[in-house]
Amino acid sequence: MSTFNPITFLANVKRIFSAATGLTGIATWSYPTLQTSEVKYPAVFIEIIGGETGWYSTSDPNSLHRFYVRFVVFEDQTTSSSSLGSYFSSIIDAVVANPYLKDSEQVATCEYFGAYEGRSIGFDVASTEISGQLSKNAIRIDVPCKVRDT
Repeated sequence: MSTFNPITFLANVKRIFSAATGLTGIATWSYPTLQTSEVKYPAVFIEIIGGETGWYSTSDPNSLHRFYVRFVVFEDQTTSSSSLGSYFSSIIDAVVANPYLKDSEQVATCEYFGAYEGRSIGFDVASTEISGQLSKNAIRIDVPCKVRDT
């Protein structure tokens, strides 16, 4: 039986990143199952994407999970300036500072978080609309992660 719980994992990611330098001013943080009554901007949505599960040993058939943690940041576009570059740098700095995503008891929740084994951090920048409202700037950052079940 797998011991990995993706929702608990994402809650820990939110806990770490919402307290990180340069990200404390984010108005809304969200991930699946986290109820949010109102979205205020800037906002960060955290997801797990591109997941795959395998076994790392036939003699010890514990699961090995590989996936990407996706951060999607939206901000209002009210002028020609943007804070997306600052948010990008702050997220990357927090990734570098937290390669094991330790929980509140300082226990590692993953084997590695960040670029590893040929897996790179990916990102896209765009402008968009949400629900036909004001223009939004957006950045998507995909961070590789590896988790071994115990």
